[in-house]
Amino acid sequence: MNRHQVLTGAANRGDHSFAVGSIDGVNFTAYAAGCDIVILASDFQRVQIVPGATHGYIEVGCIDCSTDYGKIAASYGCRVCIFEPTPLLHHDSPHKLDYEWFQTGVITTADDVSNLTWNSEGTKLLTGSNGIQLWVYEEKPRPASTPPGEEEEEEGLATSGGAKFSVAGQEEAQAGKDSVSFQLGGYEEDDVNELELYVSWKCVWRC
Repeated sequence: MNRHQVLTGAANRGDHSFAVGSIDGVNFTAYAAGCDIVILASDFQRVQIVPGATHGYIEVGCIDCSTDYGKIAASYGCRVCIFEPTPLLHHDSPHKLDYEWFQTGVITTADDVSNLTWNSEGTKLLTGSNGIQLWVYEEKPRPASTPPGEEEEEEGLATSGGAKFSVAGQEEAQAGKDSVSFQLGGYEEDDVNELELYVSWKCVWRC
């Protein structure tokens, strides 16, 4: 038996253990299998497995996908992890779902989350536990006193790693240097032509 023939686990029990999303007009299905998240193309070919080992082997409680930008939200107890798709270098797969999902944010709530609902753009997320909370996606300049990678998670405010984007000047381009650069994580304060943002999920309503 070849490795690609090994079957993944069955979906967890419940009506919220699977969801259908879309990115660039390509549909996909994501479902919770124990502690893992399995992403399938529209023809049910397995595209990616997000292992539960990175989240402490906590069983996935519920999952939802945005219908326009392909974001995935999954709950691990009172923590909700946000995954966003990144295009692959090669686009030659028959199912056309040439993306890989990476975690970009975490939301922490007071109670275990049992239901999740995206808006179509993936900028707002509704979480249901003992209460209902509405979270809004924001991009903010990183405070000067907060080094990259050291943001604190709080109820009502969750962050992920920063990114910076820079464009070289005409002299650098003529010298053969890269004219455009993109970097996740650390930065240098002397880089004056760079803009660094970090992602924030803010709770704006609850009941």
